[in-house]
Amino acid sequence: MSENKIFQYVEFKSVVAPDFWYKLAENKLNVDKLEENEKTISGSYTNLNAKSCLIDFDCTSFNSKSSSIRNQFGAIGILKNLNTIESFKNCDKLALLNKAGKQLIANILNGTCLEDPRELACFLLLSFADLKKYNFYYWFAFPASLDIILYEASSSQFLYDKFSDEEINNFTLKYDALDTKQSAFFVANQFLDIILLKDAISHDKIENNLLNFDISTIYFCFSDPSENKECGWILRNYVLLLYILCPSLHGRTINILSVSQSEQNSLKASRIFYVTIPKYDKDLKFEKWTGWEKNNNGKLLPRIANMGDVMDPIKTAEHFALLNLKLMKWRLLPNLNLDIIRTQKCLLFGAGTLGCGIARSLMSWGFTNISFIDSGHVSYSNPVRQSLFTYADASQNKFKSKAASERLLEILPSVTSKGHVFQIPMPGHPVSDSSMQKTLEDVDTLVNLIKESDVLFLVTDSRESRWLPTILGSYYGKIVITVALGFESYLVMRHGASKGNKVDEQDEEVSGLKCIPGHKLGCYFCNDITSPGNSIRDRTLDQQCTVTRPAVSNIAASISVELLVSLLQDERKHFAPAYYQLSNKNNEAVQSIPESILGIIPHSIRGYLSTYSHILPATERFNQCIACSDFVLNEYKEHDKEFLLKVFNSAEYLEKITNLEEFANLDNDILNELDDDFDSS
Repeated sequence: MSENKIFQYVEFKSVVAPDFWYKLAENKLNVDKLEENEKTISGSYTNLNAKSCLIDFDCTSFNSKSSSIRNQFGAIGILKNLNTIESFKNCDKLALLNKAGKQLIANILNGTCLEDPRELACFLLLSFADLKKYNFYYWFAFPASLDIILYEASSSQFLYDKFSDEEINNFTLKYDALDTKQSAFFVANQFLDIILLKDAISHDKIENNLLNFDISTIYFCFSDPSENKECGWILRNYVLLLYILCPSLHGRTINILSVSQSEQNSLKASRIFYVTIPKYDKDLKFEKWTGWEKNNNGKLLPRIANMGDVMDPIKTAEHFALLNLKLMKWRLLPNLNLDIIRTQKCLLFGAGTLGCGIARSLMSWGFTNISFIDSGHVSYSNPVRQSLFTYADASQNKFKSKAASERLLEILPSVTSKGHVFQIPMPGHPVSDSSMQKTLEDVDTLVNLIKESDVLFLVTDSRESRWLPTILGSYYGKIVITVALGFESYLVMRHGASKGNKVDEQDEEVSGLKCIPGHKLGCYFCNDITSPGNSIRDRTLDQQCTVTRPAVSNIAASISVELLVSLLQDERKHFAPAYYQLSNKNNEAVQSIPESILGIIPHSIRGYLSTYSHILPATERFNQCIACSDFVLNEYKEHDKEFLLKVFNSAEYLEKITNLEEFANLDNDILNELDDDFDSS
């Protein structure tokens, strides 16, 4: 082995646990505040199955007394946390490193490193904590003198090459009996008897004990966090101590024992290195230092720990809000697609009892974009039934849509929610000249909101207010779900998909069931043969409000959201077919309805609290429907607002363009025949 080959070291790599930054932020806010004083902190490293010379930092690094854990060796350093990013960037890092190096020299000369060898594994942490964005800029330095250069004297060998198993086992027992503070650096003789560093070397009576030994039989031992092909970085400061306190070693070859442990608690794989200590240099002043850690790209630059996702209270709340859904996915539904749920933009037409209930259920399922349209105010009768409102909202006469949106943000600030205040133009509600411009602006706003949305919930309190959202939802190919309430009953239904967006599918029978493809399913208005009129006119108090049993709205709201989630889990979404039973005789047919991962996807659900029962009818699109038929959609496509204004001013216009007048005349003829029969009896 050439004597000119420089001995190499493995640089430290810092590993910082998230709780370290939690503690740093806590100290900054509650203790240090604007102080930039240097603080003593600690790190730890291990020689148990060591691979990459890692040094760890966590919340315990701030403890005044680090715990003594077997196989864990302490490192003591300085934290300098600055107040601004500019201070961090402009800080004289060379001066800081030199200051830390001088402190190491002082600790060697005054005997501190002999009493507490952890001081040899010193470090410096320069940082800046951006607590608004929870970004932590940091740079570790592990000071080492550039003036002390070791040379390899001969090839290294394993401990088992020179000592017997019995000797190594005895050495292991003695090593395990040491406190980790003392076992980090120590001395051993030719029999592998351990001598504490403070007993082998003295700072005031230079090397008085080492002079009693033959240097060739002495092993300078340290617990090595590297994998032993090359020694860990901390050996540099150990050699520095030997150079300063042991003049008799200058220019001589010494034995370095790199102690490493295996899982079987064996020290057999430890290596012995033979190195030559530099000769004495009277001009040596130890002013050249190195040790700034390289980043992940191997460059001498600081690092950044972006802890926003785990430390930002808003993001933390968002993560925990999804906990139940993630547990559901992990344990029960591995194919549950939570991402598609989070990306859906939901627009709720109505912020009353149903709107509030739907919004809460949407949040429970992980929907993060929920907005409302409603022109009403919160009244004193609302808070007890409508879960997003409080007495304060009523006393302040807040708009429902605004108050509901604000409440969602209070519940989960990461939700995107807006409240829009305007009336939905309706059939049979004439538009005066003075309100023409406002109505047209409201239509434009509504069209833009629907274009930007993925899902529409129609939960207004009148039939005609659902008409315009229905045709726009169908025209722009949106998922539309209607919820309507009776006293003890409710209807939840999904509207059929827009036919123009998908190729026709063939009807098919499945085990006694009739299949209706998604684009052939009807909408809320398909079962009507009359156009919606002005239901607001001449209504008494009991007719102005939907009078229902208190639980009906919450049940219906929850079911509507469950229906939506089931739709989203099917790759066809609202094009998913629905089924109905061909005969009441085959009770097993219902059980054979094809399911998604959350069960069947019905067209509509009609619930009855009086019997606590549901029926699941499926109806086909009515070719002359006043909301989703081709007659209406083509008329809207060709004439846009001109067509809408005609409908607003006269709902009968819908009957005309859809030929519903024929049905009305037919009904009258049937009634006349019945009257004639009655009169003649």
